[in-house]
Amino acid sequence: MNRIKKNLPLIILASSIMMAFILIITKPDEAKIEVEKFIPKINTLLMKPQDFSLFINSEGYIKSIREFPLLPEVSGKVLYLSAYFNNNLIFDRGDTLVRIDSTNYSIARRNAKAKRDVARLENLQQKAIKERSKTELGNYNDSKVSDLAKKIPQLQSSNSLLDAAEANYDNAELNIEKTIILAPFKGRVKNNYVSKGMYVNPSMKLASIYSTEDMFVKLPLSIDDSVLLGLSKRESSIIAEDTISVDLKALVGSQEYDVEGKYIGVSGSVDKMTQKIYLNVEINSLSPDLIIDDNLFVNAKIYGKEYKGVFLIPNEAIIENKFTYLVKNSRIYKREIEILKKYKEYSVIAKGIKGGDVVCLTRLDYYVDDMEIEVLK
Repeated sequence: MNRIKKNLPLIILASSIMMAFILIITKPDEAKIEVEKFIPKINTLLMKPQDFSLFINSEGYIKSIREFPLLPEVSGKVLYLSAYFNNNLIFDRGDTLVRIDSTNYSIARRNAKAKRDVARLENLQQKAIKERSKTELGNYNDSKVSDLAKKIPQLQSSNSLLDAAEANYDNAELNIEKTIILAPFKGRVKNNYVSKGMYVNPSMKLASIYSTEDMFVKLPLSIDDSVLLGLSKRESSIIAEDTISVDLKALVGSQEYDVEGKYIGVSGSVDKMTQKIYLNVEINSLSPDLIIDDNLFVNAKIYGKEYKGVFLIPNEAIIENKFTYLVKNSRIYKREIEILKKYKEYSVIAKGIKGGDVVCLTRLDYYVDDMEIEVLK
């Protein structure tokens, strides 16, 4: 009995092992579960080469080509000041803008006229004296007769005095004309610095004026974009209407207006702050519905060089800005590409794609080269 108690643990362990073995060999086989192979479904796009004119988006402000300070050329009290100085309305060429007191210049003209009349009389007398001397000296046949005797220097002096008197009179007339300042072009007063009754002189700035007929806009371009447009040569500063065109649009409030413009060239220097050059566009016309002109903000599309045989790929088909996946025989393969220009929705591809290639458009969670896919119809 003691012997059985002593070996009881071994007996229990042996029995457990025997029962476990019996259960294992008598357990029925489990049914095998087959895992369905995952094949991603994708959309594709067939690549066709095409000719494409690249465009660059830019923006700028319309400015006047002719904008300068209005300066008087004479001194005096302002007797008349046009309402254009304060109402910002458009004046026409030839409109009177300012009239300055001309009293002193009228007096100066009378004095100049008197001196001119005296000089004319003196000149006539010297001519008559010269002709009389010529007769008296026998038509100057004697070579020993001096020029003084011939009255030549006296007449020359009289001619000079008359010429000076005529010039002084013309200047007096011109000064009177300058007391009336006329508009040199159709435009507006931008800044006013004068009022009626003020005493002005030629060193005083009356206002800033600008032309509303000669407007232009400077559009900033990066050096890379200028090269893409075909402006990489120094000759690009010359007008090249056949290669560059510009589409301008002005947004005022919620209304968009078309602005007609003509490319006239690019600047020959780089801006220090932005490291950009400027493309200049002459404004041909503004919409008559626009009540503003100077500093009008415009968006621009600049169309340049046409590239032959390039491909347009939606941006969702481009991986890491340098790869795309091509589809062939229901499988995908990585392909390195060269992006010529990237736009908001698509990119222009110069290298890495050829006609007939099929590009994967569907973004997948992962890509494996030579991975099987299913193309959606």
